[in-house]
Amino acid sequence: MAVNLTKFSANVDNIQGLSDRPNTTDGLTSAELKAKFDKAGDDIKAFINGVFIPELEQNFNQIVNDVSIELRETIATVNESMSTALTGMGLNQDTYSTATEYEIGDMVIHNYAVQKCTSPTTGEWDSSAWEIVPVVTNE
Repeated sequence: MAVNLTKFSANVDNIQGLSDRPNTTDGLTSAELKAKFDKAGDDIKAFINGVFIPELEQNFNQIVNDVSIELRETIATVNESMSTALTGMGLNQDTYSTATEYEIGDMVIHNYAVQKCTSPTTGEWDSSAWEIVPVVTNE
């Protein structure tokens, strides 16, 4: 459910409508002319403080909920895309086995990455005996 917030619509062209000699032609006093200059800022301030912030406060939970739903959907889409990509590259299943004796140069898939053995190893995973092999490079 989308939250509809009031849009600012006040005319802020207060100065543009004045003649070139507002004191003489329009009969404005100095105080009235100063008020014309301040009107746009005052209108914006009144809108922000009197309309916009109260609407945000009133609708805060709905706004957060809407953003959370969109974020969850985006994360789900990214996860699905990553899973598809990993499967497509054959990186979705570990091929490392604790029962195998690995020699320098042997390659396995571990933690979704191609790994190359850099020193003989067997048993539990020892990250110091392996290095990640880039699947894609920009050469």
